Amino acid sequence: MPYIAQFVPAAVFLKFRGVTIYHTYDDNDVGSGSNDYVFGLTADCTEEYSSIDTREDSDPFEVRKLPDWREMVRKFPPKARYGTEYRAIRETIKAAIRKGLLKNPEEQTLE
Repeated sequence: MPYIAQFVPAAVFLKFRGVTIYHTYDDNDVGSGSNDYVFGLTADCTEEYSSIDTREDSDPFEVRKLPDWREMVRKFPPKARYGTEYRAIRETIKAAIRKGLLKNPEEQTLE
């Protein structure tokens, strides 16, 4: 059956201190659901991520590779009803923003 592929911007996961974090999707298909641990700084980023120390401005990132991940998981263990470490994910990303590891892509190009 024929179908039409249409671009849809990624959903916002978190806004904190002027930085917006977006969901990424398996095979870039919104219908497949969002990834649990891979996020992006732009609405059109792909799911291919790199480590935090080799990231380009708009590359997605793996939250479990951020420096405060282990500490946040201990502090905020997974809740059975969510299935993932939802609070630890949010707090790890916020910590990375506070440390300047995650910035708006526009700010990164101005430096």
